[in-house]
Amino acid sequence: NLPCTIGITLFPKDGKSPQVLLKNADAALRQAFREGVSVRPYSEDLSQVARHRLAIEQGLKQALDDGEFSLNFQPKVNTITGKPIATEVLLRWLNKGKWISPAEFIPISEESGIITEIGEWVLTQACQQWIRWAEQGLNPHPMAVNVSAQQFIQSGFVQRVAQILQQTGMPATKLDLEITEEVASEYPKKVIKTMSKLKQLGIHIVIDDFGTGYSSLSYLSRFPIDTLKIDQSFVSKMENSESDAAIVRMIMSLAKELNLKVIAEGVETEKQRQILVDLGCDYIQGFYFYQPLNSQQYQALLTQQVN
Repeated sequence: NLPCTIGITLFPKDGKSPQVLLKNADAALRQAFREGVSVRPYSEDLSQVARHRLAIEQGLKQALDDGEFSLNFQPKVNTITGKPIATEVLLRWLNKGKWISPAEFIPISEESGIITEIGEWVLTQACQQWIRWAEQGLNPHPMAVNVSAQQFIQSGFVQRVAQILQQTGMPATKLDLEITEEVASEYPKKVIKTMSKLKQLGIHIVIDDFGTGYSSLSYLSRFPIDTLKIDQSFVSKMENSESDAAIVRMIMSLAKELNLKVIAEGVETEKQRQILVDLGCDYIQGFYFYQPLNSQQYQALLTQQVN
């Protein structure tokens, strides 16, 4: 059976000309894709959603040229000592004086294909920032950069990463690349090949959002990865949900069997930290220790550690 997705408009309620009817049917079709349904009738609110999404997409195309993007840094800490040992690079967008949530603009950038250009900018900026701090004698931590599916499976991705490292002077061993479990499970053979090449460069590989996808365990054992990152949706509920706590325990057990490190993200309470300590989790990331810091704040943290 061939899958089929349909957007429906009705004359004259949804439009009186072929052009308007087709435009509204397309809006309904796109929404059906996003909702994961086969059929979606048009409604007036979809026009407002479509206009907003179009404005975000157009803004994204100008954001790089207009210098609207910036980087934040959220430390990853040793679970027992609480001392920062690495940091995750986070993208922020200030558009016309208003901060746009990544939860809003990242999916749109992925749908429009702009994510590959943005992702390359983030990687380049992160490497340049690391070098600036290193030249100041601040001994910067390893940096983790998120890589989108489109970016990771793109031909020439490994070569481009190697080129950025060479141009900036960033040591490959100080770079972690995070890809989601969904990407790894959807393109396993291609992902294994790409990961292997990145590992040859000295880069560390992290599987992000682990537990939310549907990884084949047979493939997972073949991925040349260093770390599993437990999704915050499980961490936030494990205090009160036995099923979520069981998933965290299972991931910890699996990681130990595969000789992998584990990061738990979204840690916000002492009880959560203690549970993770008891389970032998290696690293923690979350508001309990640090919120995302801008470059000046993170530099102050590095300076404090040096001194």
